[in-house]
Amino acid sequence: METNRSLTITSLILVVVLVTPASVAAQRFRFDSQIGVVDLKNDQICLAIQNSGLSVGDRVKLVSPFTPQRIATAVIEQRPSQPCSDNPGIEPNNSFYLLRLEGTETFITPGHPPAIGIVGLSKPVRLLHRQAIADLDRDGRMEYFRHCASNEGTHLTVWSGKPLTGKRRWHSYYYLGYDVVPNCKKKDYIEAAQRTEPGAKRLHAREQMGIELNRPRELLSGVQSLRSWFCFSEQSVLVFGYAHR
Repeated sequence: METNRSLTITSLILVVVLVTPASVAAQRFRFDSQIGVVDLKNDQICLAIQNSGLSVGDRVKLVSPFTPQRIATAVIEQRPSQPCSDNPGIEPNNSFYLLRLEGTETFITPGHPPAIGIVGLSKPVRLLHRQAIADLDRDGRMEYFRHCASNEGTHLTVWSGKPLTGKRRWHSYYYLGYDVVPNCKKKDYIEAAQRTEPGAKRLHAREQMGIELNRPRELLSGVQSLRSWFCFSEQSVLVFGYAHR
């Protein structure tokens, strides 16, 4: 009897040792597939994210990275049959979900810039001195949220450590369709600027000549075949958009 108990305990120890690393790996936070962009189109709140495995009822934490930063909670209510984002430059490998807000926070309103949406959180997002922070990957180092403007859009980023001095972990570009005062730094996007494709060059040339793009017809035809596109000038690197579906 004592021998059998010893064998059972030994077996349990082996199971724990073998299973624990896999469990930890399964719980690792993935910045590319657990963070997306939330906007409003036709009075519907839309999450665009590179994750096709979310379900109705999953909770989404929303962060508005614009000063003062704000946070809210939403629930996935539906997976639409068509893309629901109002961003004409959305990346083609995104999945889309319609959200329902919980609570009283209502910063997802018409005219409000896009927010950052986070799924599968194991640690809360909180506000400290009007700035949202969270240890998303549970490594003991806080993540921070940032936005900056290019000529006609905004760059949304998540950083481990303080923005611009820490490590950038996630980036997305949202085309606004109107002129804004650019204030981005190279660290906001420079690592992503690896290639410039022909369609992007044509669009950028038209913008530089002051020719207004007729949204959505001309803009969408120009970016339809692109995955991502970037334009360089002598003074700075301007990142204008991603491929449309």
